[in-house]
Amino acid sequence: MTTELLSRVADWSLVTLLMTAVVFGFLPKLAMHILTLIYPKNHARRAELRAELEVVPHRKRLLWVAEQVATVLFDGVPARVRDLQMRRQGRKIDRRRTDAAQNALFAPSIAETRRTLEAISAEYRSLNKEFFPTDVFEATAAPDPVFTRILMADFNATGQYFFRGFSGRHAAARLFSDRTDRKIRVVIADPRRPNSVSGRVRRLSHHRMNEQYDQIQKTLVEEIHVGLVGLFLARSRCTRVEITATADPPLDRLEMFDNSVWLGLYSEPGDATELYPRTLRFGRDSYLYKLERTEFSRLWTSRQGRHFSMGSTTTYKDFIALFEVITGSPLSENRFRELKSKFDAFREESSAH
Repeated sequence: MTTELLSRVADWSLVTLLMTAVVFGFLPKLAMHILTLIYPKNHARRAELRAELEVVPHRKRLLWVAEQVATVLFDGVPARVRDLQMRRQGRKIDRRRTDAAQNALFAPSIAETRRTLEAISAEYRSLNKEFFPTDVFEATAAPDPVFTRILMADFNATGQYFFRGFSGRHAAARLFSDRTDRKIRVVIADPRRPNSVSGRVRRLSHHRMNEQYDQIQKTLVEEIHVGLVGLFLARSRCTRVEITATADPPLDRLEMFDNSVWLGLYSEPGDATELYPRTLRFGRDSYLYKLERTEFSRLWTSRQGRHFSMGSTTTYKDFIALFEVITGSPLSENRFRELKSKFDAFREESSAH
């Protein structure tokens, strides 16, 4: 039999010999090597299958390798999945350990930094409330409806209303928005002191270039008269109206409520060409609010100004006498009706914006 096999092999060509070597020698080992890669690295079955292949006769190796495919798929794939899960879990554990170590190392520094930042933020918020306005309204040629809405919301929520301006017309007009028990204090320019209106005359001269100084001054004094009549008409809409006439009123208009103070910057030269000045709103916790509240308290007792008051019991006859004391001008019935008409027109114009 061996002699017959050798004689047949002797009849084969070189190509046939090479193909036989590849099919029965090389291919089974290659296929088995690829199959065993399905198992996880360092798995025992990798070496076992490769060793078992070596003892299988060459003519049976291809068939044996094919038989191992099912075994490798059912054993190797689950083993590979378990290995991947264990590796993933190991990485999570390592990450947790690393995070724990980093937290232990950096947590005190982070906590200290956070406390420092919170302290700085609190200090900044405190400074922001104390020294910076909550709202800024730029100078305009026409009334700003947003300005009016926010200011009237503060007015309607206040129990006390302090006004420092020129004529008091705005203060009187605001009192007609509702009826409450609020107390009002008003500081206006003294109409008996011509120098008290000079600052406002210079500002208005930018808008009324065709008018003479004396004409503008006369118009401003007329506004003070209108404001006084308006305050008299509004006396029943508050508990009491206290008036201080000062010879040196600040050019900027100031309105103070329970929770805010509004400052109209008539003194800013850059806004002189605009009819409505730049206005700032500050909160109750601001430095300006506390400063101006103290200043108002000082003004009520100061001898530099003349102090008057009106209430719901003030009669028309009382007001006629009070008007002459404040302005130095008599007030006839016709003159009262004229000033009342001007105030009504001003109030209607103000409520339209």
